[in-house]
Amino acid sequence: LFLLLTIVLLTKRILLKKHVDTNLLFGVATVYILAGILFGKLFYLQDFVLPESFTGIPPMVLGTRNMAAATENQFNFLYYSFCTLSTLGLGDIAPKHHLARTLTVVEAVFGQLYVATIVAKMVSVCKSSYLPRA
Repeated sequence: LFLLLTIVLLTKRILLKKHVDTNLLFGVATVYILAGILFGKLFYLQDFVLPESFTGIPPMVLGTRNMAAATENQFNFLYYSFCTLSTLGLGDIAPKHHLARTLTVVEAVFGQLYVATIVAKMVSVCKSSYLPRA
């Protein structure tokens, strides 16, 4: 919930900005990275609740996994999340369960819409700052 709240508040501040500066650029990058982390945690949580929701990741069995294996699984889901967010789609990890597929589609759509919205916002802000005042 903290990651989601941070993403929403930062996005609101980004969209209300009147000029492009380094704070805006860092804010944009931060939201993108936080979104990837949030979806990675959601994928990990789903695989924890519904084991074998993904192919390419070893299933988590309660009581038999050690901390190193759990950390590796979290890294695998973070990797999968950023591949999905950027719509890279390497295919080494794939969703099997319908909820995993739904989350994957939501993340891919968010990644594309976010980039398109931010580029449009920056272009409009730059354009308005260079137009002569009437």
